[in-house]
Amino acid sequence: MITILAALLLDPVSVSAAQVAQIRADAPAIRSAFNDEMLDYPSARFRDVQISLNTGADGPQPYLCGYVNGKNRIGAYVGWQRFVASDGFLVIGSDDFKQDLVETVCDGPAIVRDSADRSAWLTPR
Repeated sequence: MITILAALLLDPVSVSAAQVAQIRADAPAIRSAFNDEMLDYPSARFRDVQISLNTGADGPQPYLCGYVNGKNRIGAYVGWQRFVASDGFLVIGSDDFKQDLVETVCDGPAIVRDSADRSAWLTPR
């Protein structure tokens, strides 16, 4: 365990241009997943959307992590909820289980984030 932590500290992982391009190419599928999941996707608001690398067994995998605020059936915004998305895969942390999943993928000791806000990639077109 100490060896793995030392290796991470000595050789920091960063988000590569190829990983940014991969998530950018996935943006239409991610927008489609939001459209399928949300009641009124065109009115959705996004903030703090960043690429996160979850360094799992298959190596660093890029995901979009951030916050979304959408409307409910009566047209009121429900409040900011965290989400994780990648290539049409979407989880919005609307309950404890989903929130735990989002936190596992987007937070934690082995997570690396880029600093750019990618909210514009998800804005309905």
